[in-house]
Amino acid sequence: MGLDWGKWLYGVVAAFIGGGSSAITSGLAAIGIDPDHFNLNNGLRHTATLAGTVFVVSGGISAFAFLKQSPLPTSRDIWTDEQRAAAAAKPHPLPDAAPKP
Repeated sequence: MGLDWGKWLYGVVAAFIGGGSSAITSGLAAIGIDPDHFNLNNGLRHTATLAGTVFVVSGGISAFAFLKQSPLPTSRDIWTDEQRAAAAAKPHPLPDAAPKP
């Protein structure tokens, strides 16, 4: 038995990116609130710094919320070739075609 690190890491990264996506909104809102300081011309550095900071903070909050729900990867079965062959050779019972009265 092993741990499914791939799905778990995918979930952490997806939560981080999803949470950080609000950074675009905060950058645009800052341009609307203080266009002299935050803009796409002379204030691009300030706008990008704000958006980057909000991306990291919001992404971190979402990633930590994911970690609260799933602190460790789920377990998964690791089968050897012999175990797969034995499972494939084992007959599976078929359900009854007609229900019993």
